[in-house]
Amino acid sequence: MVEVSHDFLKPVLHRDAVMIDATLGTGRDSAFFLRKARRVIAFEIQPETAARCRQAMEDPRLEIRVENHTGIRELDPALEADGVIFNFGWDPAGDRQVVTQPEDSLK
Repeated sequence: MVEVSHDFLKPVLHRDAVMIDATLGTGRDSAFFLRKARRVIAFEIQPETAARCRQAMEDPRLEIRVENHTGIRELDPALEADGVIFNFGWDPAGDRQVVTQPEDSLK
């Protein structure tokens, strides 16, 4: 399914694109976006997972926010994202007790 979602987003991914990875996890989607995008904003609810990704993907175009993806509402209203991805799963090395709740995602 990851490949299907990436294929779906390829048409909006370009060198000036602003992409949002609403569920960073292991960073696979953000890494895909960074191949072309100008800016990637990623949300991760688990601080340890966010820290691992930040260390593994040192890229000034990547902004990792350690918070639930409901924080999307707090982004600059003038920001126009070209694409957003929600990949609901979990980081196998992360804390499975700290997860996004369905009611938050529905908001």
